[in-house]
Amino acid sequence: MPAKAKSKKPKVEKTVHQQMKDIEKKERKQNSISQGLAIVALLLNILIPPFGLGSLIAGKIKSGIYQIVLTIVGFISFLTDILAIIGAPMMIVAWVWALITGINIVKESK
Repeated sequence: MPAKAKSKKPKVEKTVHQQMKDIEKKERKQNSISQGLAIVALLLNILIPPFGLGSLIAGKIKSGIYQIVLTIVGFISFLTDILAIIGAPMMIVAWVWALITGINIVKESK
């Protein structure tokens, strides 16, 4: 019986998804902020309403704006009698989202 020849696997280039991940990693490294600023951003996100100010400071513009809008709409809804049931959960969601964003900012910092 002839021995089976080992077939060489052709080199497979990275998929587009893998290339995009590599690009995102490089951008994160270039755009990362200092550890001190990241901690300040986290504290702002946790302690000072409207939640999302720390995200803005750290350069997460879209997330920061959405968090601030959600906090303000939730607060205004909370002040009305009818929408108070909706306003409180909106503010809690904005706070949790800001907290998670702040933690991610600290993880991504230098």
